[in-house]
Amino acid sequence: MVKKIVIVSLAVVAGLFLLSKTHMGSYVHTAWNQAREKLTSQVPLEFEIERIRNEIAQLDPDMQSQISTIAKEIVAVENLQKDVSDLRVAVSKQKDGLLALRKEVASGTKTVSIKGRDYTADKAKEKLQRDFDMYKRAESTLKSKESLLEAKSTSLDATREQLAGMRVMKEELTTAVAQLEAELKTIRVAQTKSEIQLDDSRLARIKDSVAALRNNLHTMDVEHKLLTQWKEGGEVSTTAKKAQSTELLKEIDEHFGTEGEVVDRK
Repeated sequence: MVKKIVIVSLAVVAGLFLLSKTHMGSYVHTAWNQAREKLTSQVPLEFEIERIRNEIAQLDPDMQSQISTIAKEIVAVENLQKDVSDLRVAVSKQKDGLLALRKEVASGTKTVSIKGRDYTADKAKEKLQRDFDMYKRAESTLKSKESLLEAKSTSLDATREQLAGMRVMKEELTTAVAQLEAELKTIRVAQTKSEIQLDDSRLARIKDSVAALRNNLHTMDVEHKLLTQWKEGGEVSTTAKKAQSTELLKEIDEHFGTEGEVVDRK
């Protein structure tokens, strides 16, 4: 039994090694993608539209959950606003008392009266030190809570914007799916009237693949140019955009003629 386990383990390790060190991994990945694309292409469009519509319907629970989060954040922000407001008042009172005591201590009198209680000059200085330390702690706490309030307020605004954006996107997607469904119905009606049924799905897939390949090649070319510029210590150049603009002007001139007249292409 142990021998069988060892043999199976070695086989698995060998398989993983082949996948990582040879082209076999690429072949497996390509085959999987091809099988997935084939399965997707066989799904009826009506079913796909219904699937998307169901996905859109699931946005409602997501938004309801978002609303619950917003409600909790609103309460947290309101409570924090009250704490900050109360703390500001307390810190302001501490500051007034501290400055008043400092003035008394600085006057040089032997006895200082604070709230009906007399203190010697030395005791008054000790109290001034304690009050100043307390004030600094309260001031630090106030700054921390103000920063927290700002962060929570920003988060609340972002959540609200996200909810609003989700609602707008849901409406746009609902409209888009309805339009697609109407177009599909029109096509189905046209197909029933036609005696010749052409399957152009393969052609469409090929066009998409060619377009994707062209885009990848263009991206590689741009990436190579930017990397070359960066290695040479230069900045990102806008030469390509200017060249495209020049080519566009040239194309318009060729189309309309140097005098602005349409060129006869017959």
